[in-house]
Amino acid sequence: MKEAAVLTGLSDPYVYITKLGDFSVSYKIHGFLEDSTKYFSTNSLLNANVMDVLHKRKIEIVSPTFMNQINASDKIFIPKEIVKTKILKNEKKPEDLIFDEAIKSEKNENNKDKLKKLTEQQKLLRKKQKDLTKDDEIDKNESSIKNIDKLKLKVEESIEKQNKDDHNK
Repeated sequence: MKEAAVLTGLSDPYVYITKLGDFSVSYKIHGFLEDSTKYFSTNSLLNANVMDVLHKRKIEIVSPTFMNQINASDKIFIPKEIVKTKILKNEKKPEDLIFDEAIKSEKNENNKDKLKKLTEQQKLLRKKQKDLTKDDEIDKNESSIKNIDKLKLKVEESIEKQNKDDHNK
């Protein structure tokens, strides 16, 4: 079943038993699907791959109803394999992609917050400058405002670069 999940294009698949019925065992297959917009077609392909892999290994899936209608105890009913195209896998793990995007997004939000704080700090310094009388205090205050301008420019460039990177994806 894991092999079928990998053939379908799911990453890090795992299988577990969900139910022990009177005539059957119910399993669930889970794995990471990078493009969730393809959920339904992937789900169908996964089911087909499960059947193909099990049949290839001579494991037959027969329902109790089938067994009751036809005495098939000495026969195996495995359909012929259908040729399919393989789904290519990305080299990077999907978990890495998800966390990379989350980290980038968080960094961008932090930069926006930092920019707001720097702007507020600058406003306070400009307001304070009106009340300064000594030349050395005025120079120090102006220097602080210029340093904040440089920091703001770097932060703005970082935000702009991130936005361009996001837009180019």
